[in-house]
Amino acid sequence: MTEAAAADAGDDWQAFEQRLTKFLRALNEDESLVLAVADTDHSAKVLGLPGGYLHGELVLHRKADPASAHELGWQDLQQGLMGKARLGARKLSADVARGDASRLSAMLVGALRDLWSATGPQSLRASAPGDGPPVEQLKVPVGKR
Repeated sequence: MTEAAAADAGDDWQAFEQRLTKFLRALNEDESLVLAVADTDHSAKVLGLPGGYLHGELVLHRKADPASAHELGWQDLQQGLMGKARLGARKLSADVARGDASRLSAMLVGALRDLWSATGPQSLRASAPGDGPPVEQLKVPVGKR
């Protein structure tokens, strides 16, 4: 990747992270968002919780370094929203106050970009079942992997 292309990709991630923060702040109790890297089995889920909290989860597959995920702020989890992790995979989670959605957004972008090697927001798919904020505001393709 050229230096100019890397700078453009960084700008794309930064703009996506800002849109994601805005989306997460609007996520109400029992509303959710799923972000997936297209054509892979990598996905993350965020759920609005009572009391103004957000719960994020992702599965870290064998090839990814758990220490890198922990550096981003993710914590180990045995069972969660997406069921048990498959053999050889680790389930990770993070809980933040809705007002601290920017921290969870940074953690999600870090996982997508650094752990799963997503090339940019254009390589993602998003879905938000229910009556939550319109997923189109994230400006990524809508739908499943």
